[in-house]
Amino acid sequence: MKGKQTVILISLVLLFIAYIYDTNMKPVENMQVLSGAGYDIIEEVDGHITYSIPLSVYVFGEDNKITGEIKTGIGSTIGLTRGDRQRKSDNKFLLGLEKVYVISEDYAKFGIRNILDVLFTNPEVNDMGAVIVYSGKAEELLSYQVNGYPTSSDYLEGVIKNAQGYNFFTNNYKLTDVFVKVDSEGRKALIPYVEIKKTGPEVTGFAIFNKDKMVDKVNMQEGKILNLLREKKSRGSLNLQKDAKSYVDYYCEARRKVKAEKDGDNYKFIIDLNLEGDITSNEEFPSVIDNPELKKKLEAELSDKIEAECNAFIQTMKCEYKLDLLELGRVAAANFGRHQNKDWDKIVSTSDIKVNVKVKIDKEGRGNY
Repeated sequence: MKGKQTVILISLVLLFIAYIYDTNMKPVENMQVLSGAGYDIIEEVDGHITYSIPLSVYVFGEDNKITGEIKTGIGSTIGLTRGDRQRKSDNKFLLGLEKVYVISEDYAKFGIRNILDVLFTNPEVNDMGAVIVYSGKAEELLSYQVNGYPTSSDYLEGVIKNAQGYNFFTNNYKLTDVFVKVDSEGRKALIPYVEIKKTGPEVTGFAIFNKDKMVDKVNMQEGKILNLLREKKSRGSLNLQKDAKSYVDYYCEARRKVKAEKDGDNYKFIIDLNLEGDITSNEEFPSVIDNPELKKKLEAELSDKIEAECNAFIQTMKCEYKLDLLELGRVAAANFGRHQNKDWDKIVSTSDIKVNVKVKIDKEGRGNY
């Protein structure tokens, strides 16, 4: 906790020095320093939309104690919320330390184009902050108190960063990544979906975007396979399980290569997945490392299971989502030409997609003893 406070204070000092061009300089403790921003909409009966933009700010108390509070602005446009918020605040807001940008599910389905436009044109915001979609109101999540953290934004930043080693998460959930993916040919924004459970906020899946609108979501199991198929390089755990007492857990690094082929107007995509890692628990194949034949059998069974799960997800993607969630259109466009007004969602959903999975086991825990 003390380490986090030290990092925050050092960052504030550096930002304050960079802010000296402002003729109305104030001590840092007299400024509203943002830790996170939220985006909510209020839909009226007549269809009118009101924007509610809560900001999570640090409150600096005695003995270097840091807590947080919420400052909310409401208006008929995002710009008007700034004026509404400032007239209720006695200090100026200092941007640049935002840890997360929390978008409510309602706002995400409405469309986040205006959020991106406002943030993209503001050079003071932190475009490396993580973007998440929350199942309820963004203000609710930003207001949530997490033990050991000054604000929930600090906690959520850690959740997203430290998820990269598992479930095949990547670090591609930053604001700058969303900027790029929303309008790039053959790409789709995939944003962590957060809910508040009994133990607190947690990532329970991913929000799927088509352009700037959330159109669906996947749970964590589907998200794991989606990330495995979608990302060039990722890490995560997979398993082979018969029952509660008979299973194998496999922690691996996955590398993806995609080949796109074209025959007239027909496309074919070949996804090669190379997985290499360690057996972290083994209640099915004892001493697998000392037995080459047994090791080969386990690698084959893992490959078959993972390949089957990948094919099942691809079938769901093509028939239910009908979207190019694997960004295969990006590969095809790079090979055969961009900006040809191709509907990659339709093309990928009707194309042959073949997955080849190769599993390699390096070692088994600490070895045999």
